[in-house]
Amino acid sequence: LKINPTLFMIGLAVMSNLEGTATLVGDPPSMIFASYAGYNFNDFFVHNGRLSIFFIVQTGLLVGCIFFYLFFAKNGKNKIEVEQTKVISWFPLYLLLAMIIGLAVLSFINTRSPYTSGLFVLGLGVLGLLWYMVFQKKTLKETAKIVKELDWETIFFLIGIFIVIGAIDAVGLLDDFAGALAKFTKGSKIAGFLTILAVSIIISGFVDNVPYIIAMLPVAAGMAQSMGLKPELYMFALLIGSCLGGNLTPFGASANVVAMGIVKKEGYPMNFGKWLKVGVPFTVLTTASAAAVLWLLWA
Repeated sequence: LKINPTLFMIGLAVMSNLEGTATLVGDPPSMIFASYAGYNFNDFFVHNGRLSIFFIVQTGLLVGCIFFYLFFAKNGKNKIEVEQTKVISWFPLYLLLAMIIGLAVLSFINTRSPYTSGLFVLGLGVLGLLWYMVFQKKTLKETAKIVKELDWETIFFLIGIFIVIGAIDAVGLLDDFAGALAKFTKGSKIAGFLTILAVSIIISGFVDNVPYIIAMLPVAAGMAQSMGLKPELYMFALLIGSCLGGNLTPFGASANVVAMGIVKKEGYPMNFGKWLKVGVPFTVLTTASAAAVLWLLWA
């Protein structure tokens, strides 16, 4: 098509972060929340007779779709004709479906190992490589080339982020911050809700949200229970703020880093300002709409 893909990749990344919040298998923070709160796959849809996080996030999805329609609309001009791509095999799609279904099933099973889900996904990846080599009749050298051409720069960048944030968590800085946040709200329901939401957005825009979620979940649940509230009110606010807040900057979420790595690899470097042009309004609109529905359902 000979068009710059950066804005489309930004849209793909922020939408994946948004919808990843909706289900147990969508994003690591959702998995961490489910483990802490004792949620299974179905609880993300309905919990204790109330609509749960899945339907709350769909409000943000609707607002996000409207935003991108207005952002990319060309008033019906310059329509692009795209040739239909011939599908060689549906096996990769079957692997993706197997991953989704498998992770959902594993959510109902209590396993002693914390690595069960990761090993399951790794096994599917190895199966995919074997399929490529055997059924596509590729040599070992051609198969190894796929692994070699992976975006290793992004992979090691993400590893580095986890190490740094893990170190911050290990020395207790995140715990100290969580305690200070609990004192700041002074028992106000709406103040606690807005503070958790706003702080989660800001922090997750600049650091990985996984250690932040781990540190803040007990604080959010404890704050809600001390006020006689449903713990979901504050825990969902934490989940929404930390996941959707990752859309704020190009390094706020793993999907963002991957998107930047892909376009950079294809010769389209993405600058900070271009990301903010999409990320800031998208984050504000989707988070505000989802938070409003959350308050109406669980406050």
